[in-house]
Amino acid sequence: MAQKTSKKAGIVLFSSIVSATNQAVILILLARLLEKEIFGEVAKLIMIFRTAVILGNFGFNDNPFYFVPKISETQRGTFFLQCLKILFFSGIGVGLVSFGFFYYFFESYVVGGVFVFVIAFELMAEMTPNFFIAVGRAKAAAFFSIFTSFLNAAVILFVCLFTENKILNLTYGFLIYSFLRFLWTIFLNFKIVKTQNKPLPKSFLKEQLEFGIPIGFSQLAFKINKQIDNYVVAFFFPTKIFAEYSVGSWEIPMALKIPFSITSVYLTKYAELFDAGKFEELKDKFNQVTEKIILLLIPIATFFLVFGREIISLVFGSGFEKAGIVFQIYTITLFLRVASYSSFLKSLGESKFILKTSILLLSLNLILNVIFIQLFGLYGAPVGTLISNLIVLVLILRKTSSILRLKMFELLPYRFYVKTVSLAFAVCLFARFFAYKFWVSELVIVLFSVLVFLVGFFSLGVTFKLIGSEEKEYIFSLIKGKKK
Repeated sequence: MAQKTSKKAGIVLFSSIVSATNQAVILILLARLLEKEIFGEVAKLIMIFRTAVILGNFGFNDNPFYFVPKISETQRGTFFLQCLKILFFSGIGVGLVSFGFFYYFFESYVVGGVFVFVIAFELMAEMTPNFFIAVGRAKAAAFFSIFTSFLNAAVILFVCLFTENKILNLTYGFLIYSFLRFLWTIFLNFKIVKTQNKPLPKSFLKEQLEFGIPIGFSQLAFKINKQIDNYVVAFFFPTKIFAEYSVGSWEIPMALKIPFSITSVYLTKYAELFDAGKFEELKDKFNQVTEKIILLLIPIATFFLVFGREIISLVFGSGFEKAGIVFQIYTITLFLRVASYSSFLKSLGESKFILKTSILLLSLNLILNVIFIQLFGLYGAPVGTLISNLIVLVLILRKTSSILRLKMFELLPYRFYVKTVSLAFAVCLFARFFAYKFWVSELVIVLFSVLVFLVGFFSLGVTFKLIGSEEKEYIFSLIKGKKK
């Protein structure tokens, strides 16, 4: 089982990184090729659309991880079809709500009206990758995610680079994209729906809603929390400043995908162990996975923190000076995300707790953003986000430790964490100092530092026994998608 799960983790992580990289490429190209004013308008459109999708999801994107282990294989098609029906009505409802936001920013009834249907189609296709992962079809999930992310990138780039009325044409482009994605979802799952159609228990829909609605609202809160500073900046600053802030709040493509992608393939296993009362095995598995995530995530976060301003300058150009500092502040939050604790708690059915913490997080973030913007200007927004995330993380750790019957200081492998952070910073700062001694070009400095950092961290990690044979095998199994 461990070998199979490790292989699935590699496949899912790879597809997540490809999809995130596509989004990053879109952001980079648009920021470089469009005027700041136009880029800011496009960024607002995409921001509202993605927020609406999270609102309409109502937690059904995570439903498969929790419910698939609880139903028979012959009921999977019925379960999937039931989710689609709920998501359709949810999409129409959320689309009507989001209509007001689209009209407020773009003053167009057409844009708001078309997006009602865009959101509905998008939501009905949203669950497919996680459904495939839950039923053991990781490759199908990866292919679906990668293909649709390329299609999405192609639509956005074509419209923004080759048409005049970018907002209206992008609206129609999203309609075509979401409809095609929905049709492919139906095609891929047609056999399952047709053959695995045994009825679900009458109480199952109620159980889905009781689990899904709190998760849906919590996902909305978490999503808005990730973007609340963007909304605040959009209201407090001109569009050109918002465009620069959008660049600074850019997420490193692979970094945030590491904890979620690796954890996602273990969620079904976590749920099975929890339902069976095998708490010791659950603790061991959770801690093992957390340690592996630390080893992958911390070096990446460290490098991007130390070289944040150089990377933003190289990637987006010299017109985004303030974005570099915003980006570095955001990168600090990665050091708090060495495990997908919320996903773990969802798999154990703690949807109501996640809802409470997500509402708290959203409230704290909004309040601190407004306060710190008044004190520190543009940089106050990411500082507020960092502090609010830290406060809520402590609460989530307390809840997780009580479920796993661990003390808080036992939940995270702190010694391993501190050693990894210390080694990463030592090697990265050495690489930076050495590079600036001999070169002036930012490109040469960053490329040289990447090489020195990778070789130095891996070599010293092996020397200080942070990276053992098991860790090397695990990392290579993720990268190559091979068995341990």
